[in-house]
Amino acid sequence: MGVFERDYMRANYQGGSRARGPQSWSVVTWLLVINVAVYVLQGFGEEAIVNFGSLSWQQLQAGKIWTLLSYMFLHGSLIHLAGNMFVLFFAGRNVLAMLGRRHFLTIYFGGGVVGGLLQVFLGLLIGWNSPLIGASAGVVATLIAMAALMPEQKVYLLLFFVIPIRMKMKTLAVVFVVIDLAMLFGEMLGAWSLGIGNLAHLGGALFGWIYIKRGLSASIRRAPSPDQTDRWLNRFGGNQVVDAEMTEASEKKSSWFKSTKTQPYISASVDEILEKISAQGMQSLTDEERQILEKNSEELARMTKRTGRN
Repeated sequence: MGVFERDYMRANYQGGSRARGPQSWSVVTWLLVINVAVYVLQGFGEEAIVNFGSLSWQQLQAGKIWTLLSYMFLHGSLIHLAGNMFVLFFAGRNVLAMLGRRHFLTIYFGGGVVGGLLQVFLGLLIGWNSPLIGASAGVVATLIAMAALMPEQKVYLLLFFVIPIRMKMKTLAVVFVVIDLAMLFGEMLGAWSLGIGNLAHLGGALFGWIYIKRGLSASIRRAPSPDQTDRWLNRFGGNQVVDAEMTEASEKKSSWFKSTKTQPYISASVDEILEKISAQGMQSLTDEERQILEKNSEELARMTKRTGRN
C-alpha cells in the first residue's frame, strides 16, 4: 500500500494557511495569544497581577494552589516573553503535530508544575525564596520532548542573532541543559545573581524527557485517528501533496512527471515504517528507523516545494 493510499494520509487538511479565526487556532496559538494578552494586562496593574499569580512557598502555604499554573502566564519583561514564546512556537507545533493535543498539554503544563515545585522546594533549601514567574519550565519541557521524539532532526539557529549554526535536536537539548546547569552552579557559588529559575528549567526538562521515554500511554499505539491524520500530513508536508495520486494514470496526465524521472515520493522502507507506526505507535521505532524517517521526510519536503503546490 502506498503512503497516499492510507486513510490518515488522504484526509482533508484543515491547517496551515486555511486556518481562519480563533475557532480554528491550535492550542499552541491559544497559548501564545493568552501569554501576550496577560503581559499586556500586566501593564495596567503588574504588582497586583504578579502578587496574585506568581508562585512561591508563601503562596502555596496560603492555599493558592492555582499559582502552580498561573505563574506560567506571567513574564517579567518583553524579552522574557519573546524568548519563551519563540521556543514554544518552534517546539510546540512539532510536539503537537507528533502527539496531539492531550499529550502536548500534559507535557507543557506538567513540565511547568514539576519545574515550579522543584524551584520552590529546592530553592527554599538553598535559601532562594523569590516569586517565580514565566513559561520557561513548560517551554523547556516541550523542547526536550521534541528532542526525545526527533533526536536526529537538524535545526538552524542564529548564534547571538548573527552567526548561523546547524545542529541536531539532541545536541540542542544537551546545550540547553548544560547552560542551565552552569548558570545554576554559578549562582549557587555566588559568581552571579541573575534571578533566573534554572531549577524550574531543569525540572521541566526532566519531566519532558521522562514523559516521552517512559510515560506515553498505550493510547498512542492505537491505529491513527482523524486527529493523527492531520499531524502526519503536517509532518511529511502532506498538506502540499494531499491531492496527488501516485498511479500510472495520474503520472501520464501530469506534465511534471513527464519532465522529470518518475520516482515515488517515499521509498518502500519508509512505507513499511509508516505501517509499523500505524500498528504500534511512534515509540516502537528503532533509532535506525527514525533516521530513515527523518531523512525521507526532508526529501519529501524538498520535492513538494518543487511541484509549486501550496
